[in-house]
Amino acid sequence: IYFIYYSAALMTEPFYITAILGALYGLLELRDTGAGEERRLALAVGLALGFAVLLRQLFLLLIPFLLLWLWAMRYYDGRRAGAERRGLKDILFGPRAPWRSSAVIVGLVILMILPFTIYNYGRYGRFLLLNTNAGYAFFWGNHPIYGTRFQGILSPEMGSYQDLIPEELRGLDEPSLEQALMKRGLQFIVDDPGRYVLLSLSRMPVYFMFWPSAESGMLSNISRVGSFGLFLPLMLAGLIY
Repeated sequence: IYFIYYSAALMTEPFYITAILGALYGLLELRDTGAGEERRLALAVGLALGFAVLLRQLFLLLIPFLLLWLWAMRYYDGRRAGAERRGLKDILFGPRAPWRSSAVIVGLVILMILPFTIYNYGRYGRFLLLNTNAGYAFFWGNHPIYGTRFQGILSPEMGSYQDLIPEELRGLDEPSLEQALMKRGLQFIVDDPGRYVLLSLSRMPVYFMFWPSAESGMLSNISRVGSFGLFLPLMLAGLIY
């Protein structure tokens, strides 16, 4: 139900999740493929990862771990097939080392990001990879106004998100403001790390909420109970299995 709801609301979650699933499926196929299909699968994985990064810049952090998994599996499969101990030289330069696939995947992701980076440089005169949402989200998400209990949406008595931005920073351009807010957000943690830990822990129950809430509208309640609430037992059974 959430996928249907988000699609109708023109959100990017379904496209982002589809890109991730496509990339994971391609990597699984790439693990066992022969030389003939390797280039085609690497192109598909690179495109899927590129789309995922364009939709969520944070996914860039996961790409090295996905490639590391591919290298580890290729090495493991080769060692199992050869039934002999293999050293670092074989991992890096052996016949199963996925140098070509990794280069194609990384190259495609870079090519898909590059036009946006060039556009940002022409607009702001400084390096900006894709977007500036990280600093804003980090500043707002860890602001002392929450205390130790996070709220998904500020209540009216707490003011607006714009009100939280210090007056002396409001004249900065978008990238400069994003960097300044990131520094302020990090300073919140340095000033009171205990509050930050408690605030972070307070976010966790939301991820496991499967029951209706008076704070949510009817459509949201139906979506939550009919999606997560309905499938939670099957998810738990699948994890145990």
